[in-house]
Amino acid sequence: MQTPDQKPNTGLRPWLRVVFGLSLALNLLVVGVVVGSALKWGGKEHGPGARMEQMGGPLTRALSHRDRREIGHEMRQEFGKARGAQAERRAALEAMVADLRAERFDREAIAGHFARQRAVLNERMAFGQGLMLERIEQMSAEDRAAFADRLEQGLDKQHETQ
Repeated sequence: MQTPDQKPNTGLRPWLRVVFGLSLALNLLVVGVVVGSALKWGGKEHGPGARMEQMGGPLTRALSHRDRREIGHEMRQEFGKARGAQAERRAALEAMVADLRAERFDREAIAGHFARQRAVLNERMAFGQGLMLERIEQMSAEDRAAFADRLEQGLDKQHETQ
């Protein structure tokens, strides 16, 4: 029972109010960062297919949306088969780290690491170019002309920004 000279219990202790206020501020900050990132980086040019587009450069960007999507799907399927190779890639990078940390720098060892990375990239590029070549071969003359137009426009646009 409460006596007349006692203050009624109004809720939280003052230090808990500060903690909850800070928590709310932190949550709003996180939400702001997430929303801001989504607005800045969430556009068409940064979406799921953007990485594949950027890898192929102007040729890939000149493909129709459907062709890009299908080629990207085929590439993901092919590279998905090599999931076991992740352990190999990790081991290769760990070996490179060990070579970089060695007291004596071994240029040939690091050059060998770079050469192996280049070989993997070249294999992937050759695979992607083969898919693109098949796709272009299947195009009608009008589709190839439209592809050439988009490629030319992309090159002109790229030249303007340089």
